[in-house]
Amino acid sequence: MNCARHGIPMRLYDIYGGEARKYPLACIEHLVQQLNQDQTLLIMYDIICLCKQKLQACIPELRNRDPFYLVTVFHAYAHSMHCQVEFHPRVVDGSGYTDGEGVERFWSILNRFSGMTRSMSKYNRKALITDVVNFFKQNKMIEIRKSFNPNAPLKILPNFTCDIANQVFKKYNNALSDIKRLNITNKKYTELSKDWEKYVKVLATPATPSGIKDMLERAEKQSRLANKSEYIRLCAEYLQITEDLKDPSNKKITNTRLIAQSNSLYKKIRALRDKYGFRIITRLDDRYFLEHEEEVKVVRYNTQVAEAKVEEVVQTRPWYKSLLPF
Repeated sequence: MNCARHGIPMRLYDIYGGEARKYPLACIEHLVQQLNQDQTLLIMYDIICLCKQKLQACIPELRNRDPFYLVTVFHAYAHSMHCQVEFHPRVVDGSGYTDGEGVERFWSILNRFSGMTRSMSKYNRKALITDVVNFFKQNKMIEIRKSFNPNAPLKILPNFTCDIANQVFKKYNNALSDIKRLNITNKKYTELSKDWEKYVKVLATPATPSGIKDMLERAEKQSRLANKSEYIRLCAEYLQITEDLKDPSNKKITNTRLIAQSNSLYKKIRALRDKYGFRIITRLDDRYFLEHEEEVKVVRYNTQVAEAKVEEVVQTRPWYKSLLPF
């Protein structure tokens, strides 16, 4: 994924099994989460005419942003006239001279390293590609700076301290220096930026009774969402363990340990459910272990029936025999 206007790479993915629509879907979802709500979004893809409805269905936030959906220039003329009227960047107003072929230009540079990286390990390959991307981005920034002064030699440009191009380039270098100095990843940097925006919103809340009430309501809402997310996570983990225990063909698990984990998870789920009043999940009520507890109560004083029950369980679940004390 790259910036459609300037062609600077923003995100790279490892592709498995050839090109698929899931990759642009992941790109756009990541982009929507990173951009501010007031920023205009322009999405250019070879077959965006086929992906538009799927994108809006998978990423509902796109409907609120009302982005531009355009086919890249190189592929646009291969589409039907009806499609070009709606998605051609030279027909639809708002895209300027953006052609959407920045990815292809980047591939033309990166393809030179395909033979070199073919026999590399995963980490060496990613390290080399990272160096190539940084070199490509640096050259792009130099080209952008030089475009403001096409007739001036590159070595003279730094002397124009008040020039817009140098201001852009200086801002870019300062941002890179800050990230290196902080020694954090871009993902962590973005998370910290979002936390800072939330903090600013809290500070901007007026110190009035209504403002304080809004702050408390937001804090309470965030706390409820966090508790509910934890509740759902525990339920999903619990149900997965019970499914593994019910599967007689699963021989790769240690059943004694899973039983202990299941009981521990169920106690945590019950505690959260009782404390916050979460809705009971039906499948949790019909517990696998509670079924056996009921059977044990029924046959406790009947040895013959108990032995028959144990034999029936062993036949359906062979691994259960290893848990028996006899």
